[in-house]
Amino acid sequence: AFSADGRQLMVQGGLDFAGGPSPTLAVFFDTATWTPVNEPLRINDEYLGDSAITSSPDGRLLAATSADGRVDVWRAADRTLVGHAFVPTSDDRVTALAFTADGRTLFSGGADGTVREHAVATRT
Repeated sequence: AFSADGRQLMVQGGLDFAGGPSPTLAVFFDTATWTPVNEPLRINDEYLGDSAITSSPDGRLLAATSADGRVDVWRAADRTLVGHAFVPTSDDRVTALAFTADGRTLFSGGADGTVREHAVATRT
């Protein structure tokens, strides 16, 4: 997913080809230089498979999913976790995320076709 201003690309992954346990990470790239920006954001302590990541339209929030059905929301400026939810789907996989234009609502889509609405409350 691209940041609201298009200056960063956010990707989620974490497979460690060197072997051993690997966390799920969100890596941010500067789109002018294609180099990583700061340290990756640790989404989960173990790699559970790629899923979805997005930013709010104003760029203040990030949301990402894990293969266990969890959706986490962070403040982008300092990468502080501000909330999370477990989204029940038939196979616990959330495969899509989208914020509304005002950033107050986050929609999640499951691999089973389920779409859920989540109110976004941020701690500032």
